[in-house]
Amino acid sequence: MNVFTTDRPLISQAQHADTKKAALLLYLGNLFLVAFILWPFFFCFLWFAVAIDNNDTTDTPDPSFWMVFLGSIIGNLFLAFSSVTLLRLFERLFRKFWKKRLTHAA
Repeated sequence: MNVFTTDRPLISQAQHADTKKAALLLYLGNLFLVAFILWPFFFCFLWFAVAIDNNDTTDTPDPSFWMVFLGSIIGNLFLAFSSVTLLRLFERLFRKFWKKRLTHAA
């Protein structure tokens, strides 16, 4: 048997289950990366909004740091989930659109 004709791991086709698992991990990685990048901006916005909104009332106490922190994490994960999902949806739609357009042009 020739050494150069054997099935190498680097050039062999991936299994179907591996590609689904990899796609899910890639989606979750993108989700947490976007959330991690946008979190400081979202947290500062919420902290600033709480500081401005509650300056004239003395009856209600200011929300604690941890409430704003937890609220910013939850809101940021929702924002990241919706933005990554919409981006992937638009990418899939435009990929089909451009594929149809290129086949009609040829």
